[in-house]
Amino acid sequence: MRDTLVGILKIAASKRPELLGAVEALNWWQQPADRSAWPVSRLTRAHGDADADRFWAAEREGA
Repeated sequence: MRDTLVGILKIAASKRPELLGAVEALNWWQQPADRSAWPVSRLTRAHGDADADRFWAAEREGA
């Protein structure tokens, strides 16, 4: 079922690039390993969220 959902989201993302974040989030959530590697900063930049970018930059630096 997850593969079907990812496929549908990839098709939708080809027409609406902002949906690519949903595909990345779904793939990340299914990974059993390190969840801290989620590409949040890239997703927030795609949506123009400068405050979130500053927050995640501070998190990466350990502030």
